[in-house]
Amino acid sequence: SSERDALWAAHVAAPRDLLARASHVRSVVYVSSGEVYGAQSVPFEEDAATLGDSPYARAKLMGEDVLREVCARRSVVLTIVRPGVIYGPGQRPGMLVPSAIDHLLRGAPLEVTAGAQGRDFVFVSDVAAAIAHLASEPRAGVFNLGTGREVTVREVITQIAALVGPHALALVRWGHLPYRDREQMRYVLDCQRARRELGWSAEVSLAAGLAQCVREVREVREVREVREVREVLQVPEVPVTSAWGASRDEAARDP
Repeated sequence: SSERDALWAAHVAAPRDLLARASHVRSVVYVSSGEVYGAQSVPFEEDAATLGDSPYARAKLMGEDVLREVCARRSVVLTIVRPGVIYGPGQRPGMLVPSAIDHLLRGAPLEVTAGAQGRDFVFVSDVAAAIAHLASEPRAGVFNLGTGREVTVREVITQIAALVGPHALALVRWGHLPYRDREQMRYVLDCQRARRELGWSAEVSLAAGLAQCVREVREVREVREVREVREVLQVPEVPVTSAWGASRDEAARDP
């Protein structure tokens, strides 16, 4: 299918081809996913079976296997990280957190499942910090990157609604969407290995992370709205003035 082809291209072919062209590389960090563990008891440890059977999970597992083979052949240090559900500012619109924020800020109804899915939400800066550490200090192996805390989708949406405003929760249409076929209902990571061997643990709480996401979307919307009003009214941009009343460009030309 086109979805399967796109996933294979992104998670298998792209890293394989990039590594093939980079003969000088001595270490690689491959970002896999906690979804590869599939439906089994939580929390997932790194040595647990990889039972994930979604197209995304299968593509990630294939990417892991291909890079293991290539890196072993070239004596390249391979680190595989399996993060939880990453969220944060700038995330693509179709994902849960940005989609919920967008709908509720616009005052639009948000149709969701009943929200019983348990997930391990981890903030993007925490994951980035772990990857940066591994890039500078390579260590072979597999590391889970998450909080180790299970939070339901319902809890996440409820927290977002509280951040948006007092009437936002009324816009949520619980149970209007069915669960996905073979939905993985629980997805929580055991991150003791990363804590023990890398000295890494997630630092951003869910409350703080969601607040930052809502704030960022609000700021972007405000800037866009101001720009749209200026365009409609054909108001020119006002130059930034210095303390002496001259524009910054003019002040820069003064001797």
